[in-house]
Amino acid sequence: MSAGVWSTWSDPEWAVSFRHPATDPAGQPVIIDRRAVAQDMQRVHVMAEDRDEIYFEVVRAPGLSISEFHTSMRERLPELYHDISFSALAPSGAWQSGSFRWEDQERTVCFIERNGATYRVIYRPISTINREIWESVELAD
Repeated sequence: MSAGVWSTWSDPEWAVSFRHPATDPAGQPVIIDRRAVAQDMQRVHVMAEDRDEIYFEVVRAPGLSISEFHTSMRERLPELYHDISFSALAPSGAWQSGSFRWEDQERTVCFIERNGATYRVIYRPISTINREIWESVELAD
């Protein structure tokens, strides 16, 4: 992992945990934003102020299938980014993974169903730190 202090984010109700740095490469504190994003859906968002070097988001959606979650995302995001395009989801280990692009941006999106909830992870794959956070993800049984 990159140098510096890393912490583990976990919640006993969640089946996903991960490690993240305390600061971005410029030494600024990493922001951990946890909030409800819709009814029964919670999000934890780890980001640097500029959102380029560190951008890692996990959403927990109880009772929603991967297909339903992916479809709702594909319907909602074009309202924000008119030129967005999506790849198909494909198996990647235990996860279903794909990507989406707009302008000069790309995000990897990964879904998994665990313990009655679907988890969606979004991160900016061009960043080494984001890939390290992704590689630290652990799943509870």
